[in-house]
Amino acid sequence: MTKAARTIRRIGTYRQRFFTSARHFGTTSKSNFDGKKFINTVPTTNWSAHVMKWLLNRKGTPWPKWIDSPLGETPPERVFGRDLSLSFVNHSTLLIQTAGLNILTDPVWSARVGPFPWLGAQRVRDPGLTIDQIPKLDLILVSHDHYDHLDLPTVKTFLERDNPRLLTGLGVTRSLEIDGIRTGEALDWWETVDLGRGVKATFTPSRHFSGRGLGDQDSTLWGSFVLTTPLGPIYFGGDTGYGPHFREIREQFGPMALSLLPIGCYQPRWFMKTFHMNPEDAVEAHCDLESAWSVGIHLGTFRLGDEAYEQPAIDLLKALERKGLSPDTFCVPQFGQRLPLVVPRDY
Repeated sequence: MTKAARTIRRIGTYRQRFFTSARHFGTTSKSNFDGKKFINTVPTTNWSAHVMKWLLNRKGTPWPKWIDSPLGETPPERVFGRDLSLSFVNHSTLLIQTAGLNILTDPVWSARVGPFPWLGAQRVRDPGLTIDQIPKLDLILVSHDHYDHLDLPTVKTFLERDNPRLLTGLGVTRSLEIDGIRTGEALDWWETVDLGRGVKATFTPSRHFSGRGLGDQDSTLWGSFVLTTPLGPIYFGGDTGYGPHFREIREQFGPMALSLLPIGCYQPRWFMKTFHMNPEDAVEAHCDLESAWSVGIHLGTFRLGDEAYEQPAIDLLKALERKGLSPDTFCVPQFGQRLPLVVPRDY
């Protein structure tokens, strides 16, 4: 098949994905669905209406073309009971190990994230761990269908290797089926599944949007996850703007033992503010969640916003200082870093 033919076929797939998802939810009456597409409870900037203005006037700080970095230590095969091991791979990909379960969030190992292998944001450094270093998975969490969070080649690799459960938002599993992945469980906000070993996963709200091609924006549901564990609740933010949903999640689950909060891709604020937190927003979310310990994610891998490569970590320290909070309670991990096993609050 020629490249042109593959392109035409892929465009047809986008159309099928959109209309399949839209028809499926066309008769649903929900606070996050208006009968045609999914919506935020607090409105956001319309991405499609403003993206060209941003791209045509973009004045971002250049990133390094490539950063060499060593691989991190191989995680243990399992971590049991109330112990916790957290390994940062890259971007929003983390390995959470607790209660005997291995859980991977938004896995991305591809060199580019986009609709084609030759189109999309290109990574500036290797993942902190190789796929072979990741132990056998029990669960994959996919927060939404954007290419830097739903990386199909990576997901397929882990599904074929380990056959884990896959949890995501409404409509995304139908999108996966079109791409040949016939597994996955689609959840609405506040839906919960039991994972065994005293662990449950709940799909919780976020303030964002979805879409993988022309014409399918907001046809699938975006969100975050709360894992209730023997240690305490663990929050994975995926990708989100700041909003009242953090306080709602705290009210539902209590103070978080650990929160994984996006802090990158936030400039320019006129465009990014409503669906991407900056570090100051993330500190507010950390406080709203009453998180014992937070980790900054969604940074350092793909140049998606206009801020400098080092800026999220710098701005986070400033935001913590303004709030009078210790930097020990909210850190930015190194690629491949395995973070401490004990959070600074006894649950």
